[in-house]
Amino acid sequence: MKHNPLRAAAVFLRNYFNRDALFYGGVEFTFWAAFAAVAFTSAHLAQVGFASSTVGVIMALVSVAGIIASPIIGDISDKIGSPRKMFMVCAVISSIFYLVVPPLLDVRVAGVSVGVVCILLWSFFSRPMQGLCEGWVVSAADQKRTFTFGSVRYYGSVSYAVVCMIFGRIANHTGSQAFTFPAYGLLCLPILALCLFARSDDRPVEKKQKATHIGLRAAVKNYYLIMFLICHCFIRLPMNCTTTFVPYKLLEIAGETSSLGLLTGIRALAEIPLLLFGSKIVKKIGIKNLFVLDIALFGTAQVLFATANSIWQLTLAMFLMGSGYGAHLLGQVNYVYRITPKEAAASAQSLAVSFAMAAAVIGYLVGGVLVDALGTRGLFWFMFALEAASLVMFLGTFPLGRWLGKEEPDLSHIV
Repeated sequence: MKHNPLRAAAVFLRNYFNRDALFYGGVEFTFWAAFAAVAFTSAHLAQVGFASSTVGVIMALVSVAGIIASPIIGDISDKIGSPRKMFMVCAVISSIFYLVVPPLLDVRVAGVSVGVVCILLWSFFSRPMQGLCEGWVVSAADQKRTFTFGSVRYYGSVSYAVVCMIFGRIANHTGSQAFTFPAYGLLCLPILALCLFARSDDRPVEKKQKATHIGLRAAVKNYYLIMFLICHCFIRLPMNCTTTFVPYKLLEIAGETSSLGLLTGIRALAEIPLLLFGSKIVKKIGIKNLFVLDIALFGTAQVLFATANSIWQLTLAMFLMGSGYGAHLLGQVNYVYRITPKEAAASAQSLAVSFAMAAAVIGYLVGGVLVDALGTRGLFWFMFALEAASLVMFLGTFPLGRWLGKEEPDLSHIV
């Protein structure tokens, strides 16, 4: 049968640019555009005079607040049957707290900055939004079958990269990052508008259903979910450490860090191909092997980081990190959705966010110690060992589950 380019183009447009794909692509685009604003939080704190050690503590507490909040918010979302509604609540409340941060940083009560307290309250409501957003979109993809998660998630990668670059230029021009705090709230407005048009996405909740069978309690009883979350933490550790400690590698190689922005942009753009075409790859190799692929990409990147002696090697390593993250994100959201009962879906996705943030906290603490003790080479070899351990753990999940009598989940369908 001859290849018909017009037919192929029509299929592509139907799969990637139909009404549902554009709508949920808009959800991802607007969410990550807003979230890009918060990338400048630590820079603003440093600019207004907070010591680096203090900023480090604040950002660690931001992650801790997210770790605590995500399962709580996810549990409430499952019990009311609507990630969309909780997403809206979190967007409004977090926008208010983030807006008032700059004027309140110098206001102190009992020696504590009120602005810093607002940052922690903002993080409590903003950090769960990622899990709510991803859970909402993947659930819609499963129900509607008119698009795949990866075919709309890449909108978020694009918007995050673009907004970061635009805000970076504005910050350089104005000499301040203060504008990003109200910008977060303004960029949340399109999200709220889209949420109002998606009321049919809410899941009906049976009133007689016992609370023990809904939400967080149902999620934590799931053997396959808990095993994956542990692996997920190990897999994500190098990702967080790389973001934080690649500048030290740049200093070793080039004596400066001016190329960090370009390298970070390359990493973000490298996520897109695996998000776009990952579902086709999964159909050929299966979702288990997708995790093997992303762990292999992460692990190879760590070897390149450890042995790099030129910028081009670091560029290749960052490209592999981005590709690995795109594959892992697609696999993570789909795998968690497939192995979790629908009444615990939001809690499960929120737990995945919490474990990722836990990996960030561990990475910040352990990474700094390892760089001081072993240098960047030692750090990245250690991260390679973690990736290898996560691969063994993930592959061992299934024979161990069979031995424990746990029914293996159906992973035949990916959205």
